[in-house]
Amino acid sequence: MRKRMITTGIFLGIMIMLTPCFCLPAAGQARYFVSSNGDCGNETPCYSKIQEAIDAAPDGSEILVKQGAYEESICLTSAKTVLVKGGYDSAYSQQTANTTFIQGIGQTTVQASSGSLKFQMLSILPAGNYILVITTTGAGSGEVDVSPSGAAFQPGTVVALTAEADLGSVFTGWGGACSGTQLTCQLTMSEHREVSANFSDASTWTNSLGQTFVLLFAGTFTMGSPSDELGRYSDEGQHQVTLTQSFYMQTTEVTQAQWEAVMGSNPSYCSGCPRARWNR
Repeated sequence: MRKRMITTGIFLGIMIMLTPCFCLPAAGQARYFVSSNGDCGNETPCYSKIQEAIDAAPDGSEILVKQGAYEESICLTSAKTVLVKGGYDSAYSQQTANTTFIQGIGQTTVQASSGSLKFQMLSILPAGNYILVITTTGAGSGEVDVSPSGAAFQPGTVVALTAEADLGSVFTGWGGACSGTQLTCQLTMSEHREVSANFSDASTWTNSLGQTFVLLFAGTFTMGSPSDELGRYSDEGQHQVTLTQSFYMQTTEVTQAQWEAVMGSNPSYCSGCPRARWNR
């Protein structure tokens, strides 16, 4: 699951950048888990509120927060340092940027005498707005364009989403607050919303006739044969060819049955032959 890898946060009216840091926890470091629905799978201790986990965690702990929107006040009430890490999937095994948000209502950077709250891959947004969480799923890859851009919107804002598949992938459908397989989806932000976009691998494709195609990517290659190759013709000089667009090519020759199914006629001189024969 992926999304844009730059995460922003708003702290006491000042826009800052939260830089992802993928550091392994120290041996024996305590970990606490948060899920908005209270379901952390097999991970314990589990909380439904980030603040509850912060209150319970001892100095030096990590708090792993599942993707979603959390509307709560965040503050530190004792002298300890706690790292709050957002963007986790349901198994708490992978982080994705810009998928976990706190709609901060209270103080968000309160520092006790010798401790502080630190945030990683988690955005703190102003209160009063609705949050849109977008994730991507599937074996393929792509992203979702959001217009107007952002993750927090005033109530009633109409947001247009457009799925954009990467080369070699295809968009196969929406999940969550959007549905269907059209490339676009329009939402009215009347509550916090979560949307998923699924992309499948499209490097090969088989149609209803059983024809299998492979995707040939745009690029530059050398066409022709070396001048010292036996049996070559004079018009086979090597030269560079550039394909400006990717395209699909069938992995085998077109059979008479496939041609007739598509074109409605069979112009072959040897039509009606169930199989090819060779005399040796």
